[in-house]
Amino acid sequence: MAGRTTAWCYGTPGIAAALASAGHALDHPALNRTATEAMNALAARPPENWDTEGAALCHGSAGILQSALHLSCPTLADSAAHTTLTSTTTSDLPGFLTGQAGTALALADLSGLLPTSPTDTWDCLILLS
Repeated sequence: MAGRTTAWCYGTPGIAAALASAGHALDHPALNRTATEAMNALAARPPENWDTEGAALCHGSAGILQSALHLSCPTLADSAAHTTLTSTTTSDLPGFLTGQAGTALALADLSGLLPTSPTDTWDCLILLS
């Protein structure tokens, strides 16, 4: 792996989320377009070419899933969900960032199983909302 360039924590999804947040806060559409273009470029790559590690939220496909959900990239979200559900690299750790809890939250969010109130969602902890 080359530094997790497509993982939420170090790469495209996290950077795109930061750009989109800045674009909304500053009313700067070019930042939002750049974020969308980055996520679309990631969506064009097959999951086996993602630089991720398993299904985890931080280094894995669940982080891409959650970023894609918030940045309205349904094609990438679908691909990341499938990759997360079929990952052969599973964690027996219960943790939030690198364990089963974060992965479960991302999948539950995708499935609409989480409450919608309060308006700040669980992923505000990783600065996605």
